[in-house]
Amino acid sequence: MENSTCFACHQQGHWAMNCPFKSSDARPFNKGSNCAQNIWCRCGHGRCEVKTSNSVKNPGRMYYTCPIKRGVRCKDFVKWCDDPVDESDLQPPLFKYPECECGAGVCRRVKATQNLHAVKYCFTCPVKQV
Repeated sequence: MENSTCFACHQQGHWAMNCPFKSSDARPFNKGSNCAQNIWCRCGHGRCEVKTSNSVKNPGRMYYTCPIKRGVRCKDFVKWCDDPVDESDLQPPLFKYPECECGAGVCRRVKATQNLHAVKYCFTCPVKQV
């Protein structure tokens, strides 16, 4: 615990759940250094949003998530803000997930086939068929 670093204030010696700086005038989680990069989502629908984890394992830790509002997000979790940013994260992807013809939003990407040498994906309607 003495060597642990708090995710809320980045000081050593305590965890975020016991952070002495948690209050209305507390030092905020340092967005400037941890989420300064505006990374692109792999679905091609814009730059990732930044959210804060409320999990027991990573309380107060910030992460990137897919920006899709209508349809199915490609991923709820893209990567942690404090993980290294790859050069490819800063560039838009080569293609964009398509919008569904029915108007339900962005299509879901699903694995269609898989063999020893290749995996093929396709896009389907975000509304699950029953």
